[in-house]
Amino acid sequence: MKKLFSLAVTALLLGSMSLGAQPTGACPVIPQVARYVSAGEGSFNLSPGSTYSLKLSGLKEDASAFKAYIENCDLALTPGKKAVVRFIIGPSALKSNLPEGAYKLEVGKKGIDIRSASYEGAFYAVQSLIQLQQHGAIPYCRIEDYPRYGYRGLMFDVVRHFRSKEAVLKQLDAMALLKLNVMHFHITDNEAWRIKLDCAPEMAIEDFYTKDDIREIIAYAAARHIDVVPEIEIPGHNRALLKVHPEFYCSGDHVVDNVFCIGKEEPFEFFFRVLEEVMELFPSQFMHIGGDEADKDNWKLCPLCRERIQKEGLKDEFELQSYCIGRVDQFVSAHGKRMIGWDEIQEGGLSPNATVMSWRGTSGGLKAIGMGHDVIMTPNTYLYLDYGQDAPWKEPAAFNYYLPLKTVYEYEPEDGIDAPEHLLGVQGNLWTELVVTDNHFEYMLYPRAFAVAEVGWSPKGSKDFDTFREKARFLCGVLRSKGYTCFDLDTEYGDRPESLNKIPRITQNAKAVMYIGSNDKTGRETPALVDGYLGGWAMKGKTRWVTANTRAVTIDVDLGEVMDIHYVGAEFVDYKLRRFQAPPDTEFFVSVDGKNYEPLPIGQIKLSPDRQGYAILIAGGTVNVQARYVRLKYNTGKVRVRAFISELIVN
Repeated sequence: MKKLFSLAVTALLLGSMSLGAQPTGACPVIPQVARYVSAGEGSFNLSPGSTYSLKLSGLKEDASAFKAYIENCDLALTPGKKAVVRFIIGPSALKSNLPEGAYKLEVGKKGIDIRSASYEGAFYAVQSLIQLQQHGAIPYCRIEDYPRYGYRGLMFDVVRHFRSKEAVLKQLDAMALLKLNVMHFHITDNEAWRIKLDCAPEMAIEDFYTKDDIREIIAYAAARHIDVVPEIEIPGHNRALLKVHPEFYCSGDHVVDNVFCIGKEEPFEFFFRVLEEVMELFPSQFMHIGGDEADKDNWKLCPLCRERIQKEGLKDEFELQSYCIGRVDQFVSAHGKRMIGWDEIQEGGLSPNATVMSWRGTSGGLKAIGMGHDVIMTPNTYLYLDYGQDAPWKEPAAFNYYLPLKTVYEYEPEDGIDAPEHLLGVQGNLWTELVVTDNHFEYMLYPRAFAVAEVGWSPKGSKDFDTFREKARFLCGVLRSKGYTCFDLDTEYGDRPESLNKIPRITQNAKAVMYIGSNDKTGRETPALVDGYLGGWAMKGKTRWVTANTRAVTIDVDLGEVMDIHYVGAEFVDYKLRRFQAPPDTEFFVSVDGKNYEPLPIGQIKLSPDRQGYAILIAGGTVNVQARYVRLKYNTGKVRVRAFISELIVN
């Protein structure tokens, strides 16, 4: 596979004219280097088989792995006396105060000189050379470069939909080109376990990786200076486990089917065997234990969990979760590893040695850093790559539209952080509930993974989206020539045009109050329903959509005075695949005094039971009345689903 990969790239670099020219006027490398200086007109031609030399300056580590890589990578270098690519690697080759992974690269008439303190830095210099090269030519330049953060990752969910070993290795090649250095391997969840372990062979009941598969992935990643971090979910996300081991359920009625009983010792004994075997298999310093979305309702009812709470002097089920995570942390630490958990591991108190992966926005990470804990930022509002990246009517299935390339790129990890020394880095996450095929998987990654790489590598304050986007267009072409599937930036539609400017309405001074459910007597003021902006593609994060997790909703709008009204309507999202449903039952009313309401003859939304695609639907119609108050009642039906409304329009 590696040989074919290199041959394809060599052909591209020598002759493909279909990609167009690299962006001019700036360094074309992604992620943006720390310092780039043009060294005059001209370029150095580097062809496959060009010679290299390697001088080790105080470095005792064996060079065989590095030699094997550069001789088989895209550059296809060969050792020779009259070398045109000259490596000097070792502690004395660069200034000692630069971060691990730093390098210096100079391209001139006599060839290419690369200096680094380690093989890692030299490896990153090679990735820059690969991107600098166009049709064999590398522009004369000087580069000094180093990573901003030591942790620059992507998370691959291979549980919901399995990715073959070969598909994973392919993504490691792309990660290497982008100088990403951590692959977070999500291998257990509700749907399945994707790893066959000696201590739990019963869990490998469908597509999975053998230990030899894992070793091959780890070795392939290591040759590209990528650490592979495994994740074993504890205590939640364990429906697959509990189907095989129902004895791990809580005692009594089971209202939760994916969280094991913390009152029993048997689940701990099982997971300690699992973790021990996984930690022995994966050389990473990190062990991810999940810890997220653990529904605690079982623990409230289970007598064994209540007994554990009393015995351990705990206050509630939140501290019971903390007790569970703390025991796991002690076990992981005793084996010389560092435990990572999603930000829910802070609920009930944070285990002393834990590293927090902040996904529910950034607040969890900020809180953990404030407590002196190390943090990896992976907020869903910026770095969840399963979210849609363009207008949903033209895109494959995705979660919670809308997260375009620009939003990912503009993320600044240190916003609000007072102690950046505890910020280890950033990670993009690709969950695969809706991502079935390899092509879809890659489509969601690229080019947004380019932006993740630049956020994690490039110096703070160096961003320029317009330049980055042009570089991303070119690099997408490079990846396509290698057989990857990428989102097409040339056909990017962008956010919903109707959401970008205020609509005409008579609600400029109106007040909207939303009542959730039939028993809500006070309601909550909701300005977004009368602010004049329709919703965009985004359903989470910075969005103008309003939702309530209930079937029945009432919205009252006070216009401030009696007005002539000629139109009343409301806009909803309907996306059955994601359980977003426009309400089939809507009623509009008006009132002069806010006490006596008259119904309006406005038709309802008609929903086809066979619908699957994304749609924005309007319940509304023309009227001819005078009123100060407008009321909307809607009901989603027998099944509780999420109804998103962006505006109650009155004209």
